[in-house]
Amino acid sequence: MSTPLLVEKALELAHKKSFQKSCIPEVGQLLRLLIAGARPGSVAEIGTGCGVSSAWMLAGLQSYHQFISVEKDRALYQGVSELFANQARATLILGDWREILNHQPFQFIFVDVGEAKDAGADAVIGAIALGGLILLDDFTPLHLRADKTDTRRETWLKDSRLIATEILTTPTTAAILAVKVT
Repeated sequence: MSTPLLVEKALELAHKKSFQKSCIPEVGQLLRLLIAGARPGSVAEIGTGCGVSSAWMLAGLQSYHQFISVEKDRALYQGVSELFANQARATLILGDWREILNHQPFQFIFVDVGEAKDAGADAVIGAIALGGLILLDDFTPLHLRADKTDTRRETWLKDSRLIATEILTTPTTAAILAVKVT
């Protein structure tokens, strides 16, 4: 599978800014797939960074989707704003991750900010429509962890409002995919 041009440009921006936290290609491909299958409505990303995951999401965007992403770092926000200047269905917000909550409900949310994954779990789950999907990445598979206790993982896997599972994205990385059922 070829890498979309916008993803390549976002990777160039990340390299230029020495940004090391972009999503891996496996997560990017998963994002594109999940967005392509998301119900009509708004899809969101918490934590734009240099726009790599955003570009993967935009590659899967359908005509019935609106994309919204939030980034708190002004320099990163400005770089991605220039990169996405011609993306009519993309809205970028400069601010705290909570700013995105003003645009709910969402059919899909990619959560890529630690605070939103932890203390913000209730707000994120509240912002997703019934039947909507949530993806969180940057997990180490439990079988590779010395400490088997992981509060962040348990928060998402055991919430009664969700059906969630952990999926391997590579042999050493994992993500949590959840659907809101109540």
